[in-house]
Amino acid sequence: MESIILNLLNLTGEERAAFAVLAPQRFHPDGDGLTVEDWQSAQVILGNPPPECLRGSTALRWLHTRSAGVDPYTAPGVLPSEAALTCSTGAYGHSVSEHLFALLLALMKRLPSYRDQQNRALWRDLGPVKTLLGAQVLVVGTGHVRLRSAGYAAPRGGRGGPHAASNPRHRPSL
Repeated sequence: MESIILNLLNLTGEERAAFAVLAPQRFHPDGDGLTVEDWQSAQVILGNPPPECLRGSTALRWLHTRSAGVDPYTAPGVLPSEAALTCSTGAYGHSVSEHLFALLLALMKRLPSYRDQQNRALWRDLGPVKTLLGAQVLVVGTGHVRLRSAGYAAPRGGRGGPHAASNPRHRPSL
């Protein structure tokens, strides 16, 4: 019997072709157009289906989410006990860190305020801006996003280093 794979990922044609080479699958970006029977017969699901659609899915053997968090799928009765649950932890560290760094620089240079002025055809000095050069940078968080984000400051003149709080065994009270 052929496994039924539901691929809910929003893919380009080229990406779909690459997935299809690996195994036959049904592509339904975000689960649009799927019936209760489709959900119930799937053995593998790639993406983030609504948890309520998975209840009673006895055929499901593997759910891989496109997100890092899987909390909605860990509630009792959402997945069959024999189903594997995996996620995309680590896949977004680079892009989220770049986004964070871009926003940090935009705020330090007052870019949103200058853009607002430009939209109103105004060109006023908004005062001094900040720089990363010699700045002490604190990145609070865990995992890949924290590690990647902290790494962006040092090559640009920011200072920092590991602190006890970066050790998961040391959890300071807040």
